[in-house]
Amino acid sequence: MAFIQDFCLPGLRMPDRQDLGGQILEGEATKTVQDMGVPVVTSMMIVKNKPKTGDWLYELTRDDISYMQNTFGIQVIAYCTDDGPDGKKMCWLLYEALIEIIVLVCWAHQVNLMVGDYLKANPDLKDTVNKALELMSKQLIGKPPGTHALALFLLVVTRWLAYYLSLSHLLAVSPAMWSLCLRCHIDLARYAGAKAEDIRKANTILTLVNDSEFWTKVYQICMHLEPLAIAANVAQASHT
Repeated sequence: MAFIQDFCLPGLRMPDRQDLGGQILEGEATKTVQDMGVPVVTSMMIVKNKPKTGDWLYELTRDDISYMQNTFGIQVIAYCTDDGPDGKKMCWLLYEALIEIIVLVCWAHQVNLMVGDYLKANPDLKDTVNKALELMSKQLIGKPPGTHALALFLLVVTRWLAYYLSLSHLLAVSPAMWSLCLRCHIDLARYAGAKAEDIRKANTILTLVNDSEFWTKVYQICMHLEPLAIAANVAQASHT
């Protein structure tokens, strides 16, 4: 108290126990609750050349739980993983060993797998997706009059939402692509190369760009995948 009176601003009031147990404690508690939603990486493991089995994943999971408990004092109440063969067995073994723990399936991963099921159930639309990916791989770049240059980006298909994001971007630049192919059809075919096969591939791509039915199907696929993309984003958020 004497230190406060001698070295701090005159008239500064020391918080009493009512302040500490009231608004200060409530403020710190609120801050703690808010920070609980922030994901933190506690450790990483090198799994290269390791057996992708349920038994090995179980041992890795137990080591991870022990590390969090012993290093950070964290009481693990739930564990989440995908629903693959190794994940299934790991969950079963973990539940047997720690019956009090909650074992969950990663629904963001499950939603992403639904995209594969959707394409398998619709071969015609899967063929459209393959054509669209082939089109994006050609790296056509267009610059409509009075605008900036536009380019296509082909995302790695193993990434979540890759199909939706790639196809929606393809739709966004389709007017520029159509304009470029319409104005420079002969030049684009010639730039593909002198070999007959190169010219054939170029003409196939240029024909695809001018195919209205193709663009209708791409739009249809985007409309079907958008709800799954939203669901995946919700499921993989830090607070869900």
